[in-house]
Amino acid sequence: MNALKRLLTFMAVVLAMTQTAARAEVLDVSIPGAQFTRTGASNDQFVVSYDFSQPAGTGYIDPFLQVKTNETFERAYNTDAIGVNGTKVLDAGDTSNYNHSITLGQIPIVSIGGFRYREFALDANQQFDGPISLTQVQLFVSTDPGATYSNLTEASGSQAAVISFSGLTQVFQMSGGSTQYDVHIDSGHGSGTADMFIYVADNVFNGQADSSKVTLFSQFGNPPGTLGANDGFEEWKLRTGVAAPAVPEPSTLAIAGLGALGFAGYGLRRRLKK
Repeated sequence: MNALKRLLTFMAVVLAMTQTAARAEVLDVSIPGAQFTRTGASNDQFVVSYDFSQPAGTGYIDPFLQVKTNETFERAYNTDAIGVNGTKVLDAGDTSNYNHSITLGQIPIVSIGGFRYREFALDANQQFDGPISLTQVQLFVSTDPGATYSNLTEASGSQAAVISFSGLTQVFQMSGGSTQYDVHIDSGHGSGTADMFIYVADNVFNGQADSSKVTLFSQFGNPPGTLGANDGFEEWKLRTGVAAPAVPEPSTLAIAGLGALGFAGYGLRRRLKK
């Protein structure tokens, strides 16, 4: 009987581990040309894609959120409360030039397969230009430029972190419940260039004015991703001053044309990489 109990216990543990491991779908955009279209936990469509940056156009790149910690995971959101009297919020940087509110009207719109998406760019920074996991993106709208979160559920081995705000309306959530993603991002393009784009369906912002403030919360690393954070800032940016280009139709398979997306010629102020 004891042997049977031990066997059943062992099988239950193995089953639990298998189910946990299967919860997060890996989207590997560290490969040139890779692009995936998925539906997030909020039932809204999004696209994640690799981008090989090269000079194109004339415009600027506006960083609005830096995320860094000394741990293997990190999480933060953009707000004008950062940098005020030395204030630091979660794992965000403490310099307001690189951590601040943005408006809906600042976020570029692109066309993918005939659908409209809002574009966010990410510049990752890892040791030896290695990869990192992105496990959560949440978007909120409000009129509050200095938003302060009301609750944060930290990441676990099988669930990405989830944040909430009083007075802010969530319009998009990538991971949650049984819908979990582990986006693998290459950081090898060098400082100041984009390593990944995420496109969120524009219709999540229906009815919102261009002046609405958009708050982006993101979480990287392990847990629950398989690739931990190990170096400087991950930096979210917006392309400004240039027309948003068309993007190839999304596919769940890697495709080869996305490297032609120009990530604007840089006229950008000094970067703050550590």
